[in-house]
Amino acid sequence: MSRINPDLRLAQKLLVWLQTKWPESGISLPDIYQRSLNAIRDKSTAEKIVTILEHHGWLRKMKGAHVIAGERRRDVWSIIK
Repeated sequence: MSRINPDLRLAQKLLVWLQTKWPESGISLPDIYQRSLNAIRDKSTAEKIVTILEHHGWLRKMKGAHVIAGERRRDVWSIIK
């Protein structure tokens, strides 16, 4: 029996949340650890999961600062739907 890496499982759950619940086309780390899944409540976990989604082509780092959910954010990723 194979076991799925817990980080990959969490990345899949975040991806579903981003594609179905998050109203914007971009996301920042604070948005993820403050507003998304209960399992992601700190910056280091958010960074790890974002890296997984980025490597699998579901998030793409945007250049420069952007306003996301009314807040100016330096590091923002576009969500590939």
